Amino acid sequence: MAGSGQAAVSFLTKVAKVAAGVGVAASAVSTSLYTVDGGERAVIFDRFRGVLPDTVGEGTHFRVPFLQKPFHFDIRTRPHSFSSNSGTKDLQMVSLTLRVLSRPDTERLPEIFTSLGLEYDDKVLPSIGNEVLKAVVAQFNADQLLTERPQVSALVADSLRRRARASSTSSLRTSPSPTSPTALSSRRPSRRSRSRSRRPSAPSSSSPAPSRRGAPPSSALRERARPRASSLRPPPPLATA
Repeated sequence: MAGSGQAAVSFLTKVAKVAAGVGVAASAVSTSLYTVDGGERAVIFDRFRGVLPDTVGEGTHFRVPFLQKPFHFDIRTRPHSFSSNSGTKDLQMVSLTLRVLSRPDTERLPEIFTSLGLEYDDKVLPSIGNEVLKAVVAQFNADQLLTERPQVSALVADSLRRRARASSTSSLRTSPSPTSPTALSSRRPSRRSRSRSRRPSAPSSSSPAPSRRGAPPSSALRERARPRASSLRPPPPLATA
């Protein structure tokens, strides 16, 4: 009986050791594998070498546990909207809203992560969007922003793409939306009214002209021209004998 008890204890000890080894191996495997989902890319940060220069694609990949850490980037096209008050060529202030569809350059994700981090779009797009809008709007009058809207949109898109390439962001499409014609026309009468108020007011035709010095007023002339009632009385009748 004693021998069978010792054999059972030794067997259970071996099972516990095997289970512990399997658990350690499973945890090591789970921590050494990571998955990159569709529409994402990953950048690996190594504690000794820093950010690795390669971009990791979709799928399951291996990493050194506790030494390497993956950071995931969303590479799908996302919309962004910016509003800006800009001055036109004819010195008018207009409000514009720029809608941008952008995505990161997958080949330069390690550089983006090193210089800007994961929130690269919130740091880059608002600043370059406002700068491009102000620079482009200053080349057109307020009316041209509406009549030449395709040309304005193309110029904004080209300028924004050049600035985005410099910051490792691929800009796909831009659609600036200037203010409506009613908003522009409502601002112009206010400027005209201010300019009219600054000019000296010309005498109106209905106001009486100033009388000459020494000349009698028009009311006195009318009184002189009007015949007196006493001079218009009929002569008395002649007496008969």
